[in-house]
Amino acid sequence: MPLRASDRVDRAMLLLKAQKTREAHTAFAALRDEFKDSENPNLQYLRHFCTHQLSLLTPSSGQWSYEAKQANGIVCRPSLKRRFPMVTVDEIHEAIQPRR
Repeated sequence: MPLRASDRVDRAMLLLKAQKTREAHTAFAALRDEFKDSENPNLQYLRHFCTHQLSLLTPSSGQWSYEAKQANGIVCRPSLKRRFPMVTVDEIHEAIQPRR
């Protein structure tokens, strides 16, 4: 029985956490391409997550914030957003408390 899309993204994350960067990059790129033309909002969110992760693997790439912004507007399963969170630059700046 094939793995669900979210489980395949989890597998790519496990590769990344195991410091198998090349294999993780290949897995994220393949999943991003697979989800590219999907009308399913869950797969659209996962495509943005995979592109987000690929951007984090690329030095000096700010694409990760753009992907997070695009994904925020997708109405998909809330559990998917909890399982694969993304943050934008704006959200990071909002969380920073000013010095007193």
